[in-house]
Amino acid sequence: MIRIVAIMIVLMWWSQSQAHAQGLDFRGTLSLEMALETEHREIQKADFVFRPELQGEFGSIGNFTLIGMARFDPADALEPGQPDASNDVRSSMNQRFLLGEDIDAELREAYVDFYWDDAFVRIGKQQVVWGQADGLRVLDAVNPLHFREFILGDFEQRRIPTWMVNIEKPIADAVLQFLWIPDKTYNDTPRSGTYSFKQTTVESNTSPDITSVLINKPNRFIKDDDFGVRVNGFYQGWDWSLNYLYVYDDMPVTRQRRGTDRQYDVTQNYERTHLLGGSASNAFGKVTLRLETGWLSDRFVTVENERDWIDVTRVSEISYVVGLDYQVSGDLLLSTQLFQSVLLDTPKDVNRDGTETNLTLLARHDFLNDSAELEALLMMNANDGDGVLQLSFEYAYSDHVLIGVGADVFFGKQEGRFGQFDKADRVTLMFSYGF
Repeated sequence: MIRIVAIMIVLMWWSQSQAHAQGLDFRGTLSLEMALETEHREIQKADFVFRPELQGEFGSIGNFTLIGMARFDPADALEPGQPDASNDVRSSMNQRFLLGEDIDAELREAYVDFYWDDAFVRIGKQQVVWGQADGLRVLDAVNPLHFREFILGDFEQRRIPTWMVNIEKPIADAVLQFLWIPDKTYNDTPRSGTYSFKQTTVESNTSPDITSVLINKPNRFIKDDDFGVRVNGFYQGWDWSLNYLYVYDDMPVTRQRRGTDRQYDVTQNYERTHLLGGSASNAFGKVTLRLETGWLSDRFVTVENERDWIDVTRVSEISYVVGLDYQVSGDLLLSTQLFQSVLLDTPKDVNRDGTETNLTLLARHDFLNDSAELEALLMMNANDGDGVLQLSFEYAYSDHVLIGVGADVFFGKQEGRFGQFDKADRVTLMFSYGF
């Protein structure tokens, strides 16, 4: 541990001096993120993370940005053993570099920015955020997610940046955005560890012996690439957008078949879908109304049957979120959101409710001249009655030092999306140095 800290400090000092000598802008953070499980009083994570960022001019054409991440986690409870299995869902251009069971590194973002006539162009590995919902996603489906800590933590760190071409061009009073994403990287879900999904379609109630697992990933250039178009603008106080994505769903569709002697074969396929939707928001005094909706042409859901197989059926889905933000004062914000997912033409044997409802409640208070922030976020699934309460306190000790404490408390039955982690409640501690 001490050697890792020393190496990071030396690397930070050398990089900063070199960047300054060459007229580049070098910055980053060095942080320690700890989590202690309250059920067994065991360390869940002990992340020592180095996040460097380098910016500069790309000749006379434009600018470039490089963002990296190196992480050392001696607790090794979130992705125990060799986490190289996660590279199965990542493209060859988007791999994590593994330096042992508890050390990994990756190039988080790497892109160039320039103008082509009046169009803004960003080419490289990047994040693109669509929609205005917090916590759960409707339109924000451009980048896949890393579920190392389930849905805990900052979305910016949980998104997996992908290689793409991103072009934005003003048209009249709106902006047209076009995305071409040849990077075939999908959701990264740990196969074991604290937040591995316990409720998964690969398992059945009879605990069969799985003889083979075949994962079929798209690999054709252009034909299997993802594409997106968005138009956004401002009209009479309303920020609005119209969105369209032609993508492969980031979560594979699992099918399980029984062979002889109760042996099972499992296949996982990534399926195409169309996402069409839009968003709008407007402020009315201290209240801001946020609306977002999306239609998925192809959603695959699990079907139960008497032959002890696990199969899926294809349906379409409409999701939407209605959010209300109330700025009580300059320092206090209250926010609530209603998420609903509705399956259209749902068969009777589908293994989920035709309508799923999630609720979020957020309270955020800034004080000490905005140097401290106290936040409470409650996320609940109304169908199963489970959820998670996230509490956090952050204090900016100086311009460079940030200190934080928090807690994540799950509740509900084991069959629920949140309740399955009821034994994974934790308290957290964070220390970050920015330079």
